[in-house]
Amino acid sequence: DVLLLECGFIAVCASPCSTAATPFAAGVSVMSFRLLAFKLLFCSGICKLASGDQKWSSFTAMNYHYWTQPLPNFVSWHSYWGGNKRLQAIGAVTFEILGPLLILFGRWGRIVAFFCFVLLIVSIYVTGNYGFFNILSCVVCLALLDDSLLLFKFPSPLENASVLQRATESLVAVLLGCVAGSFYILFSLTSVALFLKLWQKPLLEPPALCAQLYGELAPLHACNLYGLFASVTTSRYEVVIEELHLVEDTSTHPPTTRETWVELDFLYKPGDVDRRPPWLWLGHMPRLDWRLWFLPLRLARVVNLAIRDGASPAAVSAALQQGAPSLYPAWWPVLLARICRRQPEVLALLGPQRNIDLARAPCPRGLRVSLFDFRFRPPENCPLYAAFFPEGMPALTPQEIQEIEEELQNWEVGDWWMRRRHRTIDLLSIRSSPKGGADAGLAENSNES
Repeated sequence: DVLLLECGFIAVCASPCSTAATPFAAGVSVMSFRLLAFKLLFCSGICKLASGDQKWSSFTAMNYHYWTQPLPNFVSWHSYWGGNKRLQAIGAVTFEILGPLLILFGRWGRIVAFFCFVLLIVSIYVTGNYGFFNILSCVVCLALLDDSLLLFKFPSPLENASVLQRATESLVAVLLGCVAGSFYILFSLTSVALFLKLWQKPLLEPPALCAQLYGELAPLHACNLYGLFASVTTSRYEVVIEELHLVEDTSTHPPTTRETWVELDFLYKPGDVDRRPPWLWLGHMPRLDWRLWFLPLRLARVVNLAIRDGASPAAVSAALQQGAPSLYPAWWPVLLARICRRQPEVLALLGPQRNIDLARAPCPRGLRVSLFDFRFRPPENCPLYAAFFPEGMPALTPQEIQEIEEELQNWEVGDWWMRRRHRTIDLLSIRSSPKGGADAGLAENSNES
């Protein structure tokens, strides 16, 4: 999103100046996009090294990336269980750091940099679902090419213009050139502040003017720092929502009713262990599924900060069970409430369900929100416990193998994923809403939670 905002800012400020009669202003506009392409890739490479993440310094990041990224697809599964992932990590860092430097070496350097960038961006698209990021990045990189390499040209609107029109356009060209030049200076100075902040070194503090410009533009996201996959998550916890319903048990005589938990499915995020991870069409950005990937990370961050600030693990656990509002983003309780109300627009975001017809189902008696530990299921020629060793299988004794296989009894194994319940983080009752329908309300602490 911030890349889209920055592209829009450059387009609004510089592109109106870019006409055939204003070559200087047009050049400034192209240079702004080239600087953005340089910043996008170079900062992403440097962030991997400056973040201090040992997975990047040891080039084992790709052993985790494929199965812990927000929305993996089925190619992610094949990429994880095949290929030299150490070589892939080295190649990614090399492309992102050395590739942008080629932009400084004239026309042919920019051409080579363009193909390096596109190769990297296409590989990201093939092995993961990232919405419009891939196509937007490729459009930014088009600025590295010149007209002779493009298959099309936009004709000048002044080819058949009169002398008066050309004279007027020339005067406008000078004014627009000054505007575009001023914008490029502003954009460059702000980028200097970002480049220096990237290293996180006292000796590389940005000049006061650059830091001030960055501070003024930061609320607009007009000039941003990019760090694609600067740190790699080493586990995957998925939020799973379950509804409590009364069902008729016909196995007894006479038939009785019993309570059962029904899991809700989402369109794109992992859930059903037998469902193939979907490959989304280019540009599609499922916001809800994307945000749900960040929810466990948010919970972990809040808990870690609370413990660091002196809260006891028992107090943090109690806060989790009681559903402290500060733990969750503002949209989370709204989502749960509207699922309970069976709002059609929200049910459409969840998609078809395996276990229940939400549109016809009654309001649930309660909700249970749990964290599940997910991992890619190994292929048929590998033991299941290979999923526990992302960096390669160590030498195991027979006793260790037996202990691991006993642990596997707690895991649900499917065709593509394997998972186990990590913990229940919320147990909610449903209360009637004054406007009708239902709302999700916190239940009393339960032994299960």
